[in-house]
Amino acid sequence: MAYYDRYRGSRRARRNRIKIILLILLLLVVVGIAVLFFLQDAAVFTADGFRFPFWEQEKQPQESQPPQNAGDIQLEIEDPQTGQTLPEGSVPQPSDPETAPEPTAALLLDGSALLTDASGALQQFRDSGCAQLALQVKTPDGLSLVDDGGVRDGLSPDAESLLSALEGVDTPRIAVISALRDNVRPRTAHRSSALHTASGATWLDREYTAWFDPAGQDTLSCLTAAVEACRTAGFEQVVLQNFHYPTAGKLELIDYGDGHTRQSALTGLARQLREATDMPLGLVLTGDAAASLLDNASGEDVAELARYFDILYVPAGGFDADVSAVEEAVADTGCRVGLYVTGGGKAPAEFRQDYIQIP
Repeated sequence: MAYYDRYRGSRRARRNRIKIILLILLLLVVVGIAVLFFLQDAAVFTADGFRFPFWEQEKQPQESQPPQNAGDIQLEIEDPQTGQTLPEGSVPQPSDPETAPEPTAALLLDGSALLTDASGALQQFRDSGCAQLALQVKTPDGLSLVDDGGVRDGLSPDAESLLSALEGVDTPRIAVISALRDNVRPRTAHRSSALHTASGATWLDREYTAWFDPAGQDTLSCLTAAVEACRTAGFEQVVLQNFHYPTAGKLELIDYGDGHTRQSALTGLARQLREATDMPLGLVLTGDAAASLLDNASGEDVAELARYFDILYVPAGGFDADVSAVEEAVADTGCRVGLYVTGGGKAPAEFRQDYIQIP
């Protein structure tokens, strides 16, 4: 019987070739994975793929190079602060931390004392052990020993003599001025900026002294002129007294106006003064403000005022006064806290706090 082989056609043969090709590709993939698995520690991966260093070494002849000793390696050290290259062997030094300013230790004298008895005043200053001299250059009577360019009635006839006397005083100087309690300017050229009664009359305290209204239209300009006059006269800091609403006298007669509180008006004046001058400023707080941190009668809000003054002085009778509450209130403002000491004897040798002492 004849054997008949059925014709299977070219389609079956083509399928067989495809299977063979797929098997070969699969085998190559398996081999590649195996190679990568066993040689992964020797492979170097780059942005252009991977390579095997030992293969490149076989293809490229090595150039003989003498071994390097550690001493032959040139190191360049860059100073992180200046960016300059330091000499070999140098070690970059860390920048010094920001140092706190030297505490203020000042003796307060009446500015006219330098004119009446200069040698006695300077001897009193030397005996105090203080490093700075604080001079009262504007008192509540309104007479100023520095020319602020304002009303002539407010300038002391001894102003020029004081400038001459200060030329021979080789020590840091602080000017102390009565800020809002002024018996000349609110009574004369700036009557509209004075505190008034409901009837429109200028309000006077128990000593018949006038006060500027912190919200008055000319109050800021007068205060700024006084501060800048102190700078021109060579003072390095200005400390404000009576920077608040009156706290004694017939306060019920004062017309405080509408639209603002005493705290907001006083804080607003402090902010405007800070914007108008870069002179270092200090402020003597009222006793109630230092004790309770908020004095509704005077308008002093310690935490708010600290944002615009460099030093807040707490009135005290000695160097053992506790100022921790005020320090805590101003902790986040950068403002320092000092003492405004009346009497109290000589400061202890180890005392390192800011203070102004009234002998």
